Amino acid sequence: MESNVYIILGCATSGRRKVLYDLISDVAVEDNPFTILRESGETLNKWDEKIAGLPHVTIETYESDVASIATDQLNPHQQNIILSPGRENPVDQLEALMPLLESSGCGLSRIITVMHCDLLETHKHMQNWYDACIHFSDACLINRGSETTNQFLQDLADRYLTNHIPCLFVSTKKGRVSNPNLILEPQARRISHYFDLNDDWFEEEDEEDEDWEGPQEDPYMVKLVSGNREKWLPDICKMLDQE
Repeated sequence: MESNVYIILGCATSGRRKVLYDLISDVAVEDNPFTILRESGETLNKWDEKIAGLPHVTIETYESDVASIATDQLNPHQQNIILSPGRENPVDQLEALMPLLESSGCGLSRIITVMHCDLLETHKHMQNWYDACIHFSDACLINRGSETTNQFLQDLADRYLTNHIPCLFVSTKKGRVSNPNLILEPQARRISHYFDLNDDWFEEEDEEDEDWEGPQEDPYMVKLVSGNREKWLPDICKMLDQE
C-alpha cells in the first residue's frame, strides 16, 4: 500500500474528531484497518471514545506536534490518519510531516482541512490561517456552526471559487459527511507541490529545458533570516482562548 497517510488540519473545537468518526466508521474494516494519531494534550471528548470503540482502529498518541511522531507509529500496512495539533501553526506541522513520510516509507494520501465557520466569521483575520491550510489541502470540510450566517458562507464560496482553488470543498451536515469515500480518495487536488517534489523528475526537466530554473520553494515554507516564515499566520490560541 503506497499512499496511506492522511493528515487532518483545523483548529481545536472545529469538530475534527466528530468528522473523523463519520469518515472512518464504515470504512475501517478487517482488510482496511486504520491507525489514528492524536496529540496527547488534546482535551478528550465523546468522539474520542467513539473512535477508539470502532473495530479495526488503533489509537496512537504523540507529544505536542507532528515532529514528535516516531517513525514506527506509522503502519505501512494500514491507513494512517494524523490529527494535526489544533493550537499550532499548520505549516510547521506539514513541514515536519515530510521527513516522517520519508523515514517511514509511507506515502501521502490526502491533506484534509476542517473549517470552523463560527470562529472564522467572528475572527475575520483568522482567514490567513485557513488560507494556508487550503493552500496545502486536497479537501476542505465546511463545518457550519449554529451562528454561521448564509452571507458568510456565500462570501467564503465566492472567495475560493474566484481564485479557482482546486481543493474539494464539501459542507458537512451536523458534523456528517455525505460521501466519506469522496473525501478519502487519494487524489491530489492541492495547490502546493511541496509533497510532490521528485529530484529525478527535476533532473530530467533540467536536461530538456535550458531555461528551466528548477523547483520553486513553496511560498508558505520560505523563511526569513530571523527564522520566522515570510508569510505570517495569526496565533489562533488567542482566538480560541476567547471562546
